[in-house]
Amino acid sequence: MKYQVAFAMSYHPEYLLLDEPTAGFDPVFRKDFIKIIQEIRERKIGILMSTHILSDMEQIADEIMVISNGELKLHETRESIKERSIQDQLETFLTNKVSIKDLLRKRRQ
Repeated sequence: MKYQVAFAMSYHPEYLLLDEPTAGFDPVFRKDFIKIIQEIRERKIGILMSTHILSDMEQIADEIMVISNGELKLHETRESIKERSIQDQLETFLTNKVSIKDLLRKRRQ
């Protein structure tokens, strides 16, 4: 995939379309490849990437779209998704009203 991206870049594209670009990569190679994609992004080249790897999206995407069964389910910025996730987690924690003693007791069992 690294060579394919390099080849595509030789044409000075406005956009890159990447389909599961890090699938099957080991963690070290994935990290290196993500750095390459981030450098391309800094050159103001648009990147449309499909992936099932959430950490890839978090490191690369400005906007995230979730498509399920051919239907767009979500289209938001990465930051708004993060904010909502933190709020949801806090809300869940506050509304569950589980005491620390109960949590420790369950953990010991």
